[in-house]
Amino acid sequence: TLAPEAPESLDVVFPKGGHGKAKVSVHETGKSRGSYVAEQCFEPAGAGPWTPLGLGMGKTRWVSGASGTKVWVRFATVRGQLQSAWCTPVLITLP
Repeated sequence: TLAPEAPESLDVVFPKGGHGKAKVSVHETGKSRGSYVAEQCFEPAGAGPWTPLGLGMGKTRWVSGASGTKVWVRFATVRGQLQSAWCTPVLITLP
């Protein structure tokens, strides 16, 4: 069995009234809904270490921290015991 494909892109939404947080979601097209794991990194250029981001297997995670913090985020698709490669990391600067 082949591993699932990595997510193609991520969507980032900043809440209107909130500072220090952002909602990151896997961009899904069509009706299929996947399961995902996510990681975050606070080092420049995502050099590591990467730590788990949020709980569960849904497509959305909240990133939080001090306003102005730069956070790299990446997702991978999970199907059964198989995991895809990580998607291209996205840099988020928290408002």
